[in-house]
Amino acid sequence: MESNFIESIVAKDQELLVYLNSFGNEQWDSFWLYITGQFHWIPLFVVILILMYLKFGIKKIFLVLLFIAAMIAFSDQLTNFMKHLTGRLRPCNTPEIKSIIRQFSY
Repeated sequence: MESNFIESIVAKDQELLVYLNSFGNEQWDSFWLYITGQFHWIPLFVVILILMYLKFGIKKIFLVLLFIAAMIAFSDQLTNFMKHLTGRLRPCNTPEIKSIIRQFSY
């Protein structure tokens, strides 16, 4: 029973990926790839950091940055743990779907 439930979730996940991928437009692909690039957000983060400095001072900013770094490290390690624990390919990397969806290159 549990195996069928997991298989149905995986099938729904793949269906949703194909459905959402069909909404895309190749003219917008480069825009969204740019927007989702992590290095393109650095100016916004710098502005937020400057505003925090002006509002709270250097000691509180250091504490906030320390907690942010700890949360990023924790979430990254938890994600890697779960990825290796499940051992499942992401839906966009499964051979059946890879031929159906648009592929993007960074």
